[in-house]
Amino acid sequence: MKNKILILLVVFMGAVVLNSCYKETSLSHEPGSEDAQYLQFTNVEGVFQMVPSDTPFTYDLGVKILGAPAASDLIVNLEVLATSTVNSDQVSLAYDTLTIHANETTGSVTLSIVPDQFPLGDSLYLDIKASASGFKNASYGGETHIGFIYNVCDYDFFDYVGAFICDEEGYGEYNVSFTPDPVIENRILNSNFWDWPAPGQTLAYDLSADDTQTIIIPDQPFTFGDDVVGSVDGTGTYDACTHTMVCDYNVWYGGSNYPTHHEFRPGSVKSTSPSWKPSYLKK
Repeated sequence: MKNKILILLVVFMGAVVLNSCYKETSLSHEPGSEDAQYLQFTNVEGVFQMVPSDTPFTYDLGVKILGAPAASDLIVNLEVLATSTVNSDQVSLAYDTLTIHANETTGSVTLSIVPDQFPLGDSLYLDIKASASGFKNASYGGETHIGFIYNVCDYDFFDYVGAFICDEEGYGEYNVSFTPDPVIENRILNSNFWDWPAPGQTLAYDLSADDTQTIIIPDQPFTFGDDVVGSVDGTGTYDACTHTMVCDYNVWYGGSNYPTHHEFRPGSVKSTSPSWKPSYLKK
């Protein structure tokens, strides 16, 4: 679905193959260990759909005792091992232990996932282990391997065509309009670059149309509102979920470079019709 980011939590045990006739009760006792007690994660697989957000998505990671309940509170130690790059801003456990209370068989701890902290196209794999004094790990589920795959929303070229608001650093907001290039695929043309183009002048942006979500502003001549001819080039990114764009440019005017930063979002603002574009070019 558009406007969704999918983070798939695929949880499985390495080197363990389950068939359709597997029953959990068979794990209550292991051959030759009739008096042993075992720990097992309770929710070791799932698929979750998440919207773009800096608010953590929380996932309750449960652990249970296979066999008789403990007579007193049982402290279960949890260890998280990253098998790919991860930091605490992305994924964290609320606690590194959980408690299974006396005469109960289950406990849980919250795993937090922050979608916006995952680079586009990145993937993450974690091993989570549970351990407690006097307990063994069950053959299945005593350790869990969790995979996170960060996917972007579907790309639609026409999400970047039409009226947009340009927020220019050091200058403010103004209206721009993007139209499709009549020849080059995935190229849009900005009819109001710098809020100061010569009549009919446009600036071209090339969208990558892939998971990198990048923008290239090819080096191109540009005629400003006072008929001075300079040039512009740059790079940027776009977001297929929010349809926003962020671009940085080299703007060459009168032999000098004026680095410029733009943030675009769909919509329009009231026109202020400034009499002169850049304050640093006023005479």
